[in-house]
This record gives sequence, C-alpha cells and structure tokens, in this order.
Amino acid sequence: MIKYANMGISGAGRRLFRFCLAAGAASLASGCIVLESVFTKLEGEPLDINPEDPFELTNRHVFELNSGLDEAAFKPLAISYSKVMPDPVENCIGNIISNIGEPLRLFNHALSLDGQAAVDSYSRFLVNTTMGAFGCVDAADSMGIKKSEIDLGMVARRYEIFDHEPPFLMLPLLGPSTLDEISGSLIGNQIVNPERDRHLVWHRSDDPSHRKRSVYNPYVTTNESNRTARTFITAVHIRSQLLNTTDILDAAALDPYSFQRDAYLQRRRAQAKKLRRKEYSKLLYPYSIFLHGPDAD
Repeated sequence: MIKYANMGISGAGRRLFRFCLAAGAASLASGCIVLESVFTKLEGEPLDINPEDPFELTNRHVFELNSGLDEAAFKPLAISYSKVMPDPVENCIGNIISNIGEPLRLFNHALSLDGQAAVDSYSRFLVNTTMGAFGCVDAADSMGIKKSEIDLGMVARRYEIFDHEPPFLMLPLLGPSTLDEISGSLIGNQIVNPERDRHLVWHRSDDPSHRKRSVYNPYVTTNESNRTARTFITAVHIRSQLLNTTDILDAAALDPYSFQRDAYLQRRRAQAKKLRRKEYSKLLYPYSIFLHGPDAD
C-alpha cells in the first residue's frame, strides 16, 4: 500500500493520483482487448469485425460465462430475495443504493453545464440523507425533485469528444457496458465517492487548539464483513430488479447476446441525444455558440 502521508501528498493530490491510476487502468484494459482481437486474427480464426462490436468474440465468451453464473447462482438468489424480502424493505434498499450515487451524478451534471440537474442532484442527496433516513425513503421524489441518470461517458458524448462511438464491452459479472462508461465509472468513483471517507473533517481557523471538527458519514464502514455483505446485497437487489426483463429476453430473442447488445447501445445513444438537446442557460450562451455554432439554443 502506498503511504500518502510519507510522500507528503495532500487530499487533492491523492484524488489526482487515484484519477491517474484509474485512467491508466482503463487505457490498459482497452489495449489488452485490442491485442486479444489482433492475436485471434493472427492465429487464423475467422474474425468478421462488427463496427458496433469490434470485440464480439471476447464479448460472447464473457456473455456465456455470465449466463452460466447467473443461472447457477445469481438468478436463484434474486428470485428468493424478491419472494422473501418485504416490499418496504426492498424499496428502502433500492433508494439507499440510488442515493449513494447522487454526489457522482451531481459532479457529472456540473461538467455537462446542466445547472438545474446539478441542483436537483444536490437537493436529492441532502433531502434523502436527512429527511429520508439516510436514503431509505425517497423524500425528494415526493417533493417533485426527480432523479436523472448521467455518467462521465455521457458527458463526453454530449460534447461529442469521440470521433466514433466507443466500443461495446461485456464485462464479467457486471454485464453490458461501453468503454466510455466503464472508464468514466473508474475515474468518477476516484473523484467523488461518498462511501470512501468516514468523516467529513475540517479545521476552524479561529480555534487556537486546531481541534478537528467532523461529521459522521453513515455510508462508510471499516468492517470488511459489513462491506462485503453490503456489496452482495446490492448485487442481488439489482439482479432482482431485472428478473422480468431477462425473462422477456430469454423468451423473445433468438440471439440473446445480440438482442442485449443492441438494446443497450440504443439506450446509450438515446441518453446522449437527450443530453445534447438540452438547452443551455442564457449565462452559458457564448459557450454554447463555441461548442455548437450560432444556431445552438
């Protein structure tokens, strides 16, 4: 483990260091996938490259692995979870999982210059963490403050940073993704993660004793067993929410992999299109002209 204290790195420096590590890991992962495809072609196997899915060979192998694990373990657990868990408790768990993600959504909305959505994410996190019993109850939704999904990959797509659509990836256990989404998740979680710091700590400059003042963070636990149990419950809960979807997929699709890939990519494109159509604030109008030309709204 790297000792930041001995290196004299500040809190901001630590986040920058973790950001660089995450970016490097994402680049390394994409490079490994490219090499795998190249070596497969050199070995003489037929490789018909789909522009939307250049790593289809690897993705299909991962899809088969995920399907086997799902049928053997995750789906039975999700079915049992849905049957045993009372609806209020299940809703509470889902709301907490969603609330933990609000700070990262706030960060991404700010990057996309969507001031209203950023304020909504901040308000949702504040209201649900306090009035909603640490997120167990979605009090913000009852007040008309709606959740909006966004990630760093969507921000990049809004500004049309990519010349081509990022490649589709089928991740072990995690399922469908794209290179921009997984990279954005790795980087974003290093910058904004409410589960990382146990206390929000600051110093009062007028306090001669420089005594630390702190606020307890309810989402952090130092107990490894508790952390593992929370991760497990989160995974089972998310899988239980997809039971109806996967049943329809299994019954309707001749090629479940292609059906899941196409549906996922269409959803990502629709999200990006919706973001690009959002109007900029009048305060940001000169910036919108710079990005999209004088016809931008």
